[in-house]
Amino acid sequence: MTEHDESVVRKVNADYNAIADAFNETRTKPWPEFEAFKNALHKLREESAGQPKKEREGQSAQEPLSLLDVGCGNGRLAHYLHDEPISYHGIDTSAALLSKARASLPTDKSQLLSCSFTEADMRALPFPEETFHCVAAVASLHHLPTPQMQTAALREIYRVLKKPGLLFITVWDLWQERYREMIDPTTQHATIPWKRGVQEGEVERFYYAFKKEEFEDLLKHNGFPSYNAIPSTHNFAYLCNVS
Repeated sequence: MTEHDESVVRKVNADYNAIADAFNETRTKPWPEFEAFKNALHKLREESAGQPKKEREGQSAQEPLSLLDVGCGNGRLAHYLHDEPISYHGIDTSAALLSKARASLPTDKSQLLSCSFTEADMRALPFPEETFHCVAAVASLHHLPTPQMQTAALREIYRVLKKPGLLFITVWDLWQERYREMIDPTTQHATIPWKRGVQEGEVERFYYAFKKEEFEDLLKHNGFPSYNAIPSTHNFAYLCNVS
C-alpha cells in the first residue's frame, strides 16, 4: 500500500463530495439486486423466529435484525428497506452524501427501528466484533485500488458480522463493452467521467475492474466461502452466508 494508493481513495471521496447534489438526484431507484437481498432478510428473520427462545451471549435469539450499509452514499438502500423492522446503520467517507442521506429519509413513514449514519472508512469500521446480523456493501469495494485494501475491507466486514450472518455485496462488471476501453489492463484501474452538474473532465471517478473469478476468490479467502450469485446484467452480485 503506497501513498499513491491512499491518494486514489482520497480522490474518490473528494469526487463524491463534489458531485453529491447531482448524484443524489440520479440515484433514487433501487437496484434490481435489492429484491434478492430483501428476500434473504425475510428468510433470516423467519429462521431466527423459528429458533427456541433462549439467551445467546446475553441477547434474545429473536432480537431485531441489525444491518450495516458499507458505502451507503445517499441512503438508497435505507429508502428501499424503510418498511422493514430492522436497525439500520450506514457508513460512508463522503460527508456530502451522508448529509443527503440524513435529510432525505422519510422517518415519518419508516418502519425502521432505528436509522443512523456515520462518516467512516470501510477498512476501519468503528464497531465491535459481531455487531450486525447483516452487512451490505453495494458498489463500494470497487473504489479501493489494490487487493490489499480490498482484503482489509472484507476482513473488517467479516469482523463486525454476527455468526451466523449475511453479506450482500456488489461491484460493477466493467468488462462489458460500454466500459472496457476505459480499463488499464495492467492495473485493472478505470476512470469513468461524471458529466452531470460539473464541467466536462472535471470529475473522473476511479474504479477497480474486478474479474468475476477474481472477485469470488477474494470472497473465499476472506471469510466468505459460501456464496450465491444474484443474476445481474451489469454487476457481480452475491449473497454470502457466514457461519
